[in-house]
Amino acid sequence: MTGEELGRRSLAADAAYCAAAAALTLLARKPLARMLAVPTLAIALPAVGTFAWAALVAKLAMRPSWRPAVGTVAVANLGASALLLTVAARRREGRLLLAATALEVGGFAASQVAALRRPTSSG
Repeated sequence: MTGEELGRRSLAADAAYCAAAAALTLLARKPLARMLAVPTLAIALPAVGTFAWAALVAKLAMRPSWRPAVGTVAVANLGASALLLTVAARRREGRLLLAATALEVGGFAASQVAALRRPTSSG
């Protein structure tokens, strides 16, 4: 698989993951808010933002120039993963959920970095 193929597949999977995570988060916003001991709006707003991010990532996956898109999303995923890990380390409530989400987001970043390191063609 070329770097371009991996990068585009990673972006498409990332967009689908974000859309699904946002939908599940919105559906479960009340119990999540109780578990994390935060207002419901503190769950709903990031979920809506994640929907917007999913749409952007899906659009970026189709751009003719794939490297800048993959690089941008990889950096954003690394930042999001670090932020989630930082919050998980500082909070008692929901620590495992936050850390698991950070690892999932970090996994997408790793696949995107791997795509950038691969050859662009198979020949």
